[in-house]
Amino acid sequence: MQKKQYTIQELKQKASAYCARSEHCISEVYTKLRQWNCNNDDCQLIIDELVENDFINEKRYAETYVKEKFKFNRWGNRKIAQALAQKRVDKKAVQQALELIDKEEYQNTLKQLIDKKEKSIKYSNEYEKKTKLFRFAQSRGFENNLIENVLNMNWFKLLLLNWKCDKIYVDKALFVEFSGLNSKNVTQYA
Repeated sequence: MQKKQYTIQELKQKASAYCARSEHCISEVYTKLRQWNCNNDDCQLIIDELVENDFINEKRYAETYVKEKFKFNRWGNRKIAQALAQKRVDKKAVQQALELIDKEEYQNTLKQLIDKKEKSIKYSNEYEKKTKLFRFAQSRGFENNLIENVLNMNWFKLLLLNWKCDKIYVDKALFVEFSGLNSKNVTQYA
């Protein structure tokens, strides 16, 4: 069965409607045009016109994609950046979009994910638990150093909360660094 042949004007209208419904990057629009039997030269011509008329805006697309994947899918920066790289979105636009994520919210999201996952995994020792949680957080696209800090912070809080001594002497700056608490709240744990 032969696919329907569209005129360039029809392809422009279809592509404009496609971009008006939701944000799309250049590679998505190109793929859609190729599905509609558009040749490469016409695809480029249509895409250039869509970019010129602001139907396609890679920066806006990257910002929307980052916001949605972080908020709804709870992905980390690495996974989001990799997905956008597969869509061939401009690296500079991706980097600028990733910088819009609030650092504190980002770390809190990772903490929540790890705390939730910790309740559902089975492990025989602390090393196995930490390894499983680390791999889980990596699969969500979070950075290794941040994962390590959050896992150490959880362990450090647990140690202090479960300690059976009357008074624990801990270097306050070290505790603040690993706990994520501000120095005013440290005294309730020490």
